[in-house]
Amino acid sequence: MKTFSNANPRDLKQAVSLASKARRDGKTASFAGGGSDLLGMVKERIVSPDVLIHLSGIKGLDQVQVVTGQCALSAARSPSIRSAATR
Repeated sequence: MKTFSNANPRDLKQAVSLASKARRDGKTASFAGGGSDLLGMVKERIVSPDVLIHLSGIKGLDQVQVVTGQCALSAARSPSIRSAATR
């Protein structure tokens, strides 16, 4: 398994900043939250991030809601996280 660094940001702004810094440094970053199987995918070499950013400790990103009949995770609905993940 590829080695990677772990980051536990205290808020959404820091999470986005960590992802942006990784990208500027030519590294890849992946976001992980409660219930994700990202570590399993790293072990199986499906993804290989240089930085793993944990979102589960950030208040407000720990909610699951039903929106127009679909399940929505707070982190996935955050424009800042979506933008940082797709840059």
